[in-house]
Amino acid sequence: MIQELHQVYIDVNAFGKIMNHAKTDLSKEVGGFLIGCLYNILGKITLYILDAVPAKSVTASFGKVKMHPESSIEVINSIRKHSNKFKNPICVGWYHSHPFGFKVSPSGTDEDTMKTFFNKWYQVSIIVDPKSGDWNIYQVTSSGIKSIKSLCYFVILENSRV
Repeated sequence: MIQELHQVYIDVNAFGKIMNHAKTDLSKEVGGFLIGCLYNILGKITLYILDAVPAKSVTASFGKVKMHPESSIEVINSIRKHSNKFKNPICVGWYHSHPFGFKVSPSGTDEDTMKTFFNKWYQVSIIVDPKSGDWNIYQVTSSGIKSIKSLCYFVILENSRV
């Protein structure tokens, strides 16, 4: 049986970090990693995105961002931080910006990145436009890459214990 996400909850502070990071440099793409937890609630899988970790070690240009392995240190630190409060936090995907008026849909390079590095059934990709505030969230499925924005809800998890 192929598992699939039933709902995605995004912490408002994590989403704020994504948008603020995206606005730091409008001349090139920026990106980072998503930290979260998976829960089986009555047989349905729910993803909680707890944190966004900006990648500090990157090569970025017009229309492209490449995160270097050194960025994984920040991911590990975030997972450790959240493991005190949440059960089994992991890297659940990545985010990046399209600051040039591109649509918030994946480019060919984005699709290759998703299929190569973020292709587990629970991993997602968030694309944001820092100028318009538009965003979308995608997942690699057996039938291709699809938007799952309709499954998303914003929540405040800061003082929660999930």
